[in-house]
Amino acid sequence: MKHLLIIILMFTGTLTVTCVTAKKINGKYLIHPHKINGKNSKKNNSNSRVIDFEINDSSIVIKCSNLAIQHAKKSDVKKILESYEKINMDPFKAGFKHKNSPNLIDMIT
Repeated sequence: MKHLLIIILMFTGTLTVTCVTAKKINGKYLIHPHKINGKNSKKNNSNSRVIDFEINDSSIVIKCSNLAIQHAKKSDVKKILESYEKINMDPFKAGFKHKNSPNLIDMIT
């Protein structure tokens, strides 16, 4: 079974893991409306599911097991992305124009 493996180098603080598009759109990965569910997942202020890791050691390997992706309904994409926009959850600084074009987002993979 494959698991998400995160390797952290030279960082301390809170690492937030969320879903992004599998392919770049206009040269950047975009925040994805699907949610991460798992043992360490939690709802944040936007009611989205993310996983936060507190990193106290500047170099660490994190193995994420027992994760599942909760698929969003296409009809909810705009609402979900607007909630991310309100809290500025934009890991690649790509913006949120795709909230008005849900067909740009691959909702299957």
